[in-house]
Amino acid sequence: MLGLNDPVTQADLLSVFASDLPQMLDAIAQALGAGDRIALARAAHAAKGAAGSAAAQRLWELLASLEKDAATCAFEELGARFSQIQAESARAQAQVAHLSSSSGSPR
Repeated sequence: MLGLNDPVTQADLLSVFASDLPQMLDAIAQALGAGDRIALARAAHAAKGAAGSAAAQRLWELLASLEKDAATCAFEELGARFSQIQAESARAQAQVAHLSSSSGSPR
């Protein structure tokens, strides 16, 4: 993809990921709370795309599983998976913060 070898582009991408991820997780939590399987799958899909763009592989895998099983899995199980997603999201956010601080980026 054009520009991905550019450190500024990479920093911008990670900055957007870090700032958008909390809202994406909120959308998943709201869909779970409402018992809305369609909204859950859509929110998981959106977050999965962001995780993929940021190369957060484990988070991508967890979100892909949530998206795939949103229509059929028991909500208790989906909630447990969301807990894993939240923990992995915190790790991804910490990595982004570390990368930003070690690169001297003001983001």
